[in-house]
Amino acid sequence: MLIRVGVLLIVLSFLAWLLILAVPFVLSGGAAVATGVGLAIGAEVIFWLGLILAGRDTWRLVKEHGWRGVPAAMWHTLRHGQPPARPASSASAP
Repeated sequence: MLIRVGVLLIVLSFLAWLLILAVPFVLSGGAAVATGVGLAIGAEVIFWLGLILAGRDTWRLVKEHGWRGVPAAMWHTLRHGQPPARPASSASAP
């Protein structure tokens, strides 16, 4: 569940960066600078919080599924709200 919140926060941080581009067209002078700086700081804080929340679950998925299995496992987790079942360990034949 934390991975959904983390990804949502990361997406919101990118939206905040896009809002910074619109600030000069809406505000002028000191208000534009203050709003731009506030949005930049807020976007960074939101991004890092999202990364912390999504990062724990993502790292666990990497350890369980390997780097190649992470995209499918992440997509499954985002869609269903829970990680996929652990993959069966393959027995190596001599």
